[in-house]
Amino acid sequence: MKVQISPSVGIIKIFKHLKYEAWYALAEYIDNSISSYFETKDRILKVEPNYRLKIDIEINFIDGSITIRDNAGGINKDKYEYAFRAAEIPDDTSGLNEFGMGMKTASSWLANKWTVTTSAFGENYQRSIEFNVEEVVSNDIQELEAIQTECDSNIHFTTIKLEELTGNVPHQTQVSRIRKHLSSIHRKFILNHNVEINVNGETLEFEQQKILKTPRWDDEDGEEVEWRIPIDSTFGKNKRVTGFVALLDVMSTSVHNGFSLFRRGRVIQGSGDELYRPKQLSGTNGSHQHKRVFGELELEGFNVDFTKGKFQNDEDFDELLDLLQDHCDSDEMPLLSQGAKFRKPQPKKSLKETASKGAKEYKKTVKNSKTKQNIEKLIKEVSKSQEERTPIAFEKILEENKLEIITEEFDIQGEKWIVELTLVDDPGISDWLDILEEGDVQVGVRKIKARLSLVHPFMSSFGDDDIQPFIRLAIALALSESAAYMSGGSARSVRKNLNKFLLTSLGR
Repeated sequence: MKVQISPSVGIIKIFKHLKYEAWYALAEYIDNSISSYFETKDRILKVEPNYRLKIDIEINFIDGSITIRDNAGGINKDKYEYAFRAAEIPDDTSGLNEFGMGMKTASSWLANKWTVTTSAFGENYQRSIEFNVEEVVSNDIQELEAIQTECDSNIHFTTIKLEELTGNVPHQTQVSRIRKHLSSIHRKFILNHNVEINVNGETLEFEQQKILKTPRWDDEDGEEVEWRIPIDSTFGKNKRVTGFVALLDVMSTSVHNGFSLFRRGRVIQGSGDELYRPKQLSGTNGSHQHKRVFGELELEGFNVDFTKGKFQNDEDFDELLDLLQDHCDSDEMPLLSQGAKFRKPQPKKSLKETASKGAKEYKKTVKNSKTKQNIEKLIKEVSKSQEERTPIAFEKILEENKLEIITEEFDIQGEKWIVELTLVDDPGISDWLDILEEGDVQVGVRKIKARLSLVHPFMSSFGDDDIQPFIRLAIALALSESAAYMSGGSARSVRKNLNKFLLTSLGR
């Protein structure tokens, strides 16, 4: 059987130079399998009542090959020729394989030689064809020979084997990231259509994120609200958006926060750890709003590039973001404001764990002996005289409010300086940081006590459990203030000393 692969054979050679990602290339094969599945599943189910689409992707790093297998409907005789022609758009462009470029582009991007073996449901033939990019292009080959053998008409599958891989082949360390992207891209088919996708023997799963349920930030005793807004709006020139915008129950800095943009049930933009975060909805980078807002949006009427890696921006896209911003911050449901202003109180146990973790991380930072020598040298430089100040007293702290005590010792010309920092969670303490200079508690020993409140509004505004930087800042402030006082300096001296201490490991 002869298969025409012209016109535009030469275009195939440039496919491997496209700006592409491995997961987008592999997603093309999954798209084809899913399209074939939906076209034939009703007929197959009559013969196989327990039929389920299964797609296996094997990346073999030993023999340098990639194999994609599925049990979908196969490539039938009516579609066989156009399946191997470059830039041949299918008659039906409503599915996932709308451009007629997927298999050819992905295969030529990943490999110099690829073989396709398929049997279409209802046909009693199995066909196999080999495509060698260099031979086809160099010899301007216009048609290829397909090997055809008889088989049972109920057999249905497609197997694509890629060999002589190009430099675009993913590295072994990328496999887990590929799984994450593919499970994200095809999540709706995995969750809603019982499609099984395996990558190197591991079945892809997609975990849906828990949504924040809490009263409004400005009415803590009010009714609990699930912070999720369903979206269904039409706008612009035959444009429509459906889906939801919500707030994460647990904030995320770069993994779960942000948006996935869908077209025809498949993620086009915002898969894996590369979610879409427009400022109109996500706010500024690092803000609470940025860490909480997420969503899934199905877009209709928008164009995508042929690699299906992003939407083509137009003026209607800006209108979409403005529409969503207004819709998601109404007086009745101020979701974006809730994301920006809500602070989740930490339980006692969580604060204790945070304090313990912070203390351990701090010790790792300053344990180097050279580091300590640098700090000791700096203390010596900034504290010249030995004036004493009138001691002040801390309010009494209950033992249950003391989460962790960090003690650091420095040797300054034979005099021992001891900094004792207590991490507390007493809401009755109004100051973020208190410092008490005890002075010479015994001959050759100077002691500085400090207390850092983990429930102060300043700490709560950050919302993360990494408090180690605040510990270093508190100790640097304690040393700065004590050294400034000893040298008879002003408040300005404290700031100058602090800047110097933060150039040591205390600031890194």
